[in-house]
Amino acid sequence: MEDTTDRRKNQAEVRLLEAMTLAIAQSQDFHTALGEALRQVCEATGWKYGEVWIPRLDGTALECSPVWYGSTNNLEKFRKLSEALTFPHNIGLPGRVWSSKQPEWIKDVSNEPDSIFLRCQMALEPGLKAGLGIPIIDGDRVLAVLVFFMFESRKEDNQLVDLVSGVATQLGSLIAQKRMQEVLKTQARVLESMVEGVNMCDENGFIFFTNAAFDAMFGYERGESIGKHISDFDANSSGENAWLIERINQQLQIQGSWCGEFKNCQKDGTPFITYVRISALEISGKKYWICVREDITARKIAEEELQTSKRRLANLIDSLPGIAFSCANDPQWSMKYLSEGCLDLTGYKSEELLGDGISYNALTHPEDLPKVLNAINESVSQKQPYVVEYRINTKFGLEKWLWEKGRAVFDEKGEVRGLEGFITDITDRKRAEEALLQERNFVSAILDTASSLVVVLNQEGKVIRLNRACEKTTGYLFDEVRNKYFWDIFLIPEENKQVKAIFEDLQVGKSSNQHENYWLTKDGSRRLIAWSNSVLLDAEGAVKYIIATGIDITDRKQAEEALRQAERQYRSIFENAVEGIFQTTVNGHYLIANPMLARIYGYDSPSELLSALTDIEHQLYVDCNRRAEFMSLVKERGAVWGFESQVYRKDGSVIWISENAYALYDGEGRLVGYEGTVVDITERKRAEATIQYQAYHDLLTNLPNRNLFNDRLDLSLANSHRNHNKLAVMFLDLDCFKIINDTLGHAVGDRLLQLVAERLTSCLREGDTVARWGGDEFTILLPQIHTLQEVAKVAQRLVDAFKLPFNLQDAELYISSSIGIALYPHDGQDLQTLLKNADMALYKAKENGRNNYQFHIEDNNFQNSVKPMRKRKARSPA
Repeated sequence: MEDTTDRRKNQAEVRLLEAMTLAIAQSQDFHTALGEALRQVCEATGWKYGEVWIPRLDGTALECSPVWYGSTNNLEKFRKLSEALTFPHNIGLPGRVWSSKQPEWIKDVSNEPDSIFLRCQMALEPGLKAGLGIPIIDGDRVLAVLVFFMFESRKEDNQLVDLVSGVATQLGSLIAQKRMQEVLKTQARVLESMVEGVNMCDENGFIFFTNAAFDAMFGYERGESIGKHISDFDANSSGENAWLIERINQQLQIQGSWCGEFKNCQKDGTPFITYVRISALEISGKKYWICVREDITARKIAEEELQTSKRRLANLIDSLPGIAFSCANDPQWSMKYLSEGCLDLTGYKSEELLGDGISYNALTHPEDLPKVLNAINESVSQKQPYVVEYRINTKFGLEKWLWEKGRAVFDEKGEVRGLEGFITDITDRKRAEEALLQERNFVSAILDTASSLVVVLNQEGKVIRLNRACEKTTGYLFDEVRNKYFWDIFLIPEENKQVKAIFEDLQVGKSSNQHENYWLTKDGSRRLIAWSNSVLLDAEGAVKYIIATGIDITDRKQAEEALRQAERQYRSIFENAVEGIFQTTVNGHYLIANPMLARIYGYDSPSELLSALTDIEHQLYVDCNRRAEFMSLVKERGAVWGFESQVYRKDGSVIWISENAYALYDGEGRLVGYEGTVVDITERKRAEATIQYQAYHDLLTNLPNRNLFNDRLDLSLANSHRNHNKLAVMFLDLDCFKIINDTLGHAVGDRLLQLVAERLTSCLREGDTVARWGGDEFTILLPQIHTLQEVAKVAQRLVDAFKLPFNLQDAELYISSSIGIALYPHDGQDLQTLLKNADMALYKAKENGRNNYQFHIEDNNFQNSVKPMRKRKARSPA
């Protein structure tokens, strides 16, 4: 008898489940599905009032759903009062069922204390008595709590509880799918509100979806581009398009994504370039291209919308076939009874899986069988129903996912007689869940790869979505700001009031233009964000979500300010620089000149210089070839440094300048001019000339010194050797100069040396050199001589030059000279030898009574005899 009663209960559950499955599958949204579930349960099981409690998004409490069922009109007031209530965990009948995930029966709610049933006073007026709370569960998550009431008191009816509980448990996956659909709709609206252009095409390249940004980007009316081939939007030739599409296909097969630039054209033919990111997606065996386009010139970003998601999801939801079963109490829980649905589900007739035939467990996937047996054994030990999902292989080799719910059947003694339950095919649901997960991940990927900042707020202004661009910019992770007020986290205090006013306008449907505000980052720094808003409406047209999209313009603003400061600083440097700054054309016309350049060139102002100097080559450079040399060096090296030239000033005077400059090129690499600086180096040049003169001249007599004489002698020796010429070197010493210097003073001695230098210079030929060797000694170079007589004539002229007195301080001084002569190549072929031999000849002239000249003669006795004289000379120059 008990066995028959249980079987009728299971059959009633199956019939109710089949009716509800069909009704829910045809429902348009989540709340409609809940309403259908509520109505079907109440009408099938005799409950007079039913309501639904839904967990808040933040998971803190249950809220009253707009869905309810009432068999009479006197329940309106009770319904209205209930709508204002919320139930946290473990509070009230809904809260306890939510926490325990188990059904709860109350015999008479009007007699219970507030700790058990908070609404007992409210229930008195309509006369509500018996109550039942049932959780709708998907996996481990409570999707909703169904609460039912009757008008009479009633003890707990386990059969009724099991019936309603079993139906509610089976409905969990269906209700979850409806919930998932609603979430996906919301995400699709988010995509539509983005600014990136998005299109989707099938594997043949035909577009079946575009968002508004895409149509606007290409200049089409909404929906006008649907059905077109992706190549219709490209500016490439058909051959180029075919090659590019083949290349994209290859990369998508390897990497799953492709990105690059496309040449596009708008509807009116206007060409433009987009940066495209293409991803390959496979849903239910179909391949799709998802293309996200960004207009490179305007940096416009758009979202993709998932217009076809509802159709695809609807196709995945179907009627669930099922099997009612009964098992024996043996280690493998062998099947004793299988309903006719077995054939459609497994491919086997029920009799093939009973008795000594094929074991039903043999169909179960080997990886899943231990999980199934453990779930059954645990439920039997706890005397609780079990629910398990697993895979089977059908007779035809197909793998299916099944959902099984069952419970142990006990006899009067509490011994387990077996199992009874229901099995249904959830393969489509599993596939749908996988597809929905892919779709949701796809939407999230679009949001997270977008360069725009995207924040989604609820009606209270709390953050319910934050993309990765926001996380990167603000430093906050989404979990750190979830369900927190946007202005409390991101806004600086002085802008809080303004942004709240914008938010309030959006709540009542007013439009909002683009705004700029500072956002606070996690580390306390500020970022300037340019942002705009859009709203998502619910089914009744009320604002449900507010979407803020923005771009971080902090760096751009800082760069603009830095540029302005740099321009001001450059202008100040340009105007006050101590160097001349210029810019010229290639043909020698000044384009820019600063005040210092005008002063260097002697002009009153830069404008006067620009109008007067129109031909640098001929008007500025003293040597007009310098302009060509300047241009040649710049072409060769790209720039010149320290390019020194003599130039004319405005008044015709000549100065020395040094230029640093480099070439200027246009965008196509053509030379358009030169830019650089000018420094007046006239004083430096004069100083260098003075230093050069002093290094090679005697400062007292202005004659060449020993260094310059040696240089000229080396040069003359090289020329004589090359041209086979002769030359002469003379050493001249003033006789008794020390006496004059010691008796009359150094001033008289210095003046005498100056007069001697003038007289010696007047006696020489053009091209001859006389130098002060040191003290009262002079050296003389006679290049290019032909005969000995030429040398003797010059030497005699020098000796005779001292016969006339030197007039000093109104006195006449007489002094004579002795001269030694060495000839090249006879007396030596190098500088040292010639000087040594001329010195020896000088001392020979000294020995011969002074006031004469002597040629060098090779005489060892003479050379030995003059050595002591040289030593004496070193000690006493006189």
